[in-house]
Amino acid sequence: MAQQEWDCRLVVKAHFGLVAEGTFPVGTERRYDVLGKTVNIAARLEAGAGVALSAEAFRRLGLEARRRFKKHTPPITYIRAEDSHRRGARE
Repeated sequence: MAQQEWDCRLVVKAHFGLVAEGTFPVGTERRYDVLGKTVNIAARLEAGAGVALSAEAFRRLGLEARRRFKKHTPPITYIRAEDSHRRGARE
């Protein structure tokens, strides 16, 4: 997207744990969703842009993948080494 000079603020947040998933009623319709504490923890991870992992998700990575992240605190999260650590920062 950057090569096309398109403004994009893609943020990926990942946590590892149990979720409830399925098709749930929303008003008169039904939609697929995931629910639970795990989803809420992922949503609260700090990330201005790029990828943020909780400590639990980071521990699930292999050694090679772990090298692509650096620790960001507080609270402890892991962000890609090339991503800015400041919320809302742009390159």
